[in-house]
Amino acid sequence: MSENKKISAVGTVIPATEIEKSPTESITDNPEKIKLFENINQILGKLTEVLQLTDKCCDVVKIEKIGDVAVIYFLDGRAECINIGGDSGIAVIYDIVKKLLWG
Repeated sequence: MSENKKISAVGTVIPATEIEKSPTESITDNPEKIKLFENINQILGKLTEVLQLTDKCCDVVKIEKIGDVAVIYFLDGRAECINIGGDSGIAVIYDIVKKLLWG
């Protein structure tokens, strides 16, 4: 055999017996674990940035979480409160957008 022989892709694969076993519990199996990875304040900050790019919600100054409530502050000085207690990140987004679009 030639010393210049190329290594095949098959030869670089880790044998199945050497692969670590993955945990049997998925992160989605436990909703409490999902909440550990969600930063609601960060989600609200990014949502504020996105809303400010729209015609309908360009007057949103900021959204902050106070206890179980999201407070939306507007340019004209008014504020609206939305209960977000127990919501996941996506549910917070949904609740706020629903409130802003349909009151």
